[in-house]
Amino acid sequence: MTATLTVDSLPLDRIHPNPYQPRTADDPAHVAALAEDILERGLLQVPTARPHPDQPGHVQLAFGHSRLAALQLLAGNANGQGAAWRTMSVTVRELSDREMSDLAAAENARRKNLTPIEIARAIERRMKDFKLTQAEAGEPFGLSQSAAAHALRLLRLPDPVREAVDRGEIPERLARQLVTVTPLAAKQVESLAKAIAKAAPADRDDVTADGLDEILSRQGRNVGNVEWPADWLKTPEPVAQAAGELTELRACFGCPHLFKREGSEYCTLPPCFDLKEQKWFAKTAGHLSARLGLPVVGEKEKVHSLGLDYDRNDLLRPLIGAGAKDPGLGLRLCAPFKNDHTWYFRIVLQTESVSIGTAAPAAVKAWLAAAQKSKSSGKSGAAVKNLKADPKAEEKARAERRRLKATALQVEHDMSWLLAQASEWMAKQLTISGGILAYFDEERLPQIGYSARELPLLMTLEEQLQTEIERAEGKAQEVLRRRHVALRLLFEHAVAYQVAKKTPQEWKAMQDAVRGLATTGALGRNNCTGLGLKLPAGWNKPPIHHTAYNCWHCGAFTAQKRLSKRDLEVGWKAVIYRGTIVDVSCPDCAGKK
Repeated sequence: MTATLTVDSLPLDRIHPNPYQPRTADDPAHVAALAEDILERGLLQVPTARPHPDQPGHVQLAFGHSRLAALQLLAGNANGQGAAWRTMSVTVRELSDREMSDLAAAENARRKNLTPIEIARAIERRMKDFKLTQAEAGEPFGLSQSAAAHALRLLRLPDPVREAVDRGEIPERLARQLVTVTPLAAKQVESLAKAIAKAAPADRDDVTADGLDEILSRQGRNVGNVEWPADWLKTPEPVAQAAGELTELRACFGCPHLFKREGSEYCTLPPCFDLKEQKWFAKTAGHLSARLGLPVVGEKEKVHSLGLDYDRNDLLRPLIGAGAKDPGLGLRLCAPFKNDHTWYFRIVLQTESVSIGTAAPAAVKAWLAAAQKSKSSGKSGAAVKNLKADPKAEEKARAERRRLKATALQVEHDMSWLLAQASEWMAKQLTISGGILAYFDEERLPQIGYSARELPLLMTLEEQLQTEIERAEGKAQEVLRRRHVALRLLFEHAVAYQVAKKTPQEWKAMQDAVRGLATTGALGRNNCTGLGLKLPAGWNKPPIHHTAYNCWHCGAFTAQKRLSKRDLEVGWKAVIYRGTIVDVSCPDCAGKK
């Protein structure tokens, strides 16, 4: 048992502060008020201290620093009675460094008088001095592991910005947003912090939003149109030649450098984005090279645009066929040119990451002129023969395009089902209610808009919920609002980035996003953690959909949102009863009936 000793009158000059005290400065107004109270009623609570490890006869306070400061103030000017306040009673007992740190942290957390920066520095020191985890270091402050991690991120801010946060000139919630863009443009962040500090409190959010948009648009990388799936490079890959602090490439999903603003997402680590862009180009161009028989442009090789315009875009396919056979045309798979008709290259190549250029522009120009002339005159000849593509290759390409479109349709319906179901079971587990629920529903969460255009069923559900909320009242309205909030959260964290191409990879990425939002997974977009909800059984197992363009037995989809003449010719069947479709079957399932 540790011995405890109360010293009734220890001189103030023998009482030293806790070396682990996280508070860096006392509030003069608080100290003055406390001094008046002590002058009137005396010292009501005796502080705890430990023997000073280096100075015999001296002590170090575990807590009670404001009382010490108040007595020091009284000792200096208590209307000529300062001598009466030059000592203080303390309870002395043996305390380890860890216990001193824990007591100081707990006392300040109880009083809630620490700044966010003081808390962050204290957590950092506790981790360093006592080899603690983030959870252990943050526990005396009442912080979870994720909250402690967020607190530590504030220390990445530039010194002038940290000082402004420490002085209370910038709210912690706005400071957290500045952390993510600090590596992009530290000087601009300092300027933005000054503008936030000078702005009226009601205008600070707008000033922050405008400043962040400017920094991100100029320095960041917009990931809204990238083709690689969000979970690509799920297993990080080392960088051959480290670029600054970048030592590995990792998936965008869950990455702390992914930052979302007003429905757009930005990478705040440009070296990583640029290397991934190069890696994706190499991968995509390699697949196209094997399929088309065209080489990829060399590292030092110069290529030119093909010079296709709107009237000659239909010559791209035959030109590719001719280029695969005639090296003299110098066709190369390369990065897209700024002024090309990229939409047609996208149709032909099924990608926006790769285009086709030429190392022999004069030869291509001559070929195009001859082809255009032959097409206009309708005459046959060598040029026309060169334009003819391999029928088998063309049919194979058409079949592949149909497969991709059918897959995209199935993914679209699977995604819509997942979001609709998730909004329902998430809403049942949310406990928010009353005015706070209405505030979040109407003011705080982003509207479901342009980013959801690829999922029309989601847009329909959003409109239905809004209409029903307007008509409902009381508890019934709260039930609808909770689902609306859940749907908007899903939109914010799972839709905007995962629906660009509607591929199986994006379907998987959306499942990961929903899982992260609903449970306790990391949400890299906004640097937060999930809601801690339970996933119901089968939450990511869509049923067989019943549409007019998919099989109701095996789930296969056609390439269009209708049964085309070709579909019917190859064996698709639809059963209609009294004007309503009651069954749709693909050729395989129709043959089994």
